[in-house]
Amino acid sequence: RYRPDGQLEHLGRLDDQVKIRGHRIELGEIRASLIEDPAVIAAAVVVHQPQTPAARLAAYVVTAPGADLRQIKRRVAGRLPSHLVPETVIAVPELPLTPNGKLDPHRLPVPAETPRPAGTLAEIWEQILGVTVLPGDNFFELGGTSLLAARLRVALQEAGLPAVSLRDIYRNSSLTAMGELLRSQENSARPSGARLSSARETTS
Repeated sequence: RYRPDGQLEHLGRLDDQVKIRGHRIELGEIRASLIEDPAVIAAAVVVHQPQTPAARLAAYVVTAPGADLRQIKRRVAGRLPSHLVPETVIAVPELPLTPNGKLDPHRLPVPAETPRPAGTLAEIWEQILGVTVLPGDNFFELGGTSLLAARLRVALQEAGLPAVSLRDIYRNSSLTAMGELLRSQENSARPSGARLSSARETTS
């Protein structure tokens, strides 16, 4: 606002921008993307456990009859970057409001705990990066550097996992992609008979 002497005075933020694991996130942007979905009548986005390594986004939607929450999440994931996609989409009959007509987040149901990715790879990431790893995370977006990538390469070998190059790490920097790469290399290293047996088990 302008002061009587003509100088501008900063009153603080009026938006709902938050920071989650290194990303600045505008909750209104996510809400607007949800509202674009024809199956969504109203939406709200809330950060649970803010300012902690376990911070996560949850979306609450009032939907048209018969709406599929999985499809809603899939469609919003196609419109937004991965770090803006809510981990959980919850249907509610209506959005709770305060007497002033604003969203009352304290009356929204708390989502169930998101299962952490299990396995050696996630544990190695956590040891190197010093943060809690969740599905969809990217090594470099969590603070990974070329030096840490080199440490990751050594740690994977020490854990008995397939050897990967630094180029492999850069090209498969998400937890999902790196896990798929390691599984693919493990399958390639198996004897042909074992791979054939495994394929038969999968298709049976």
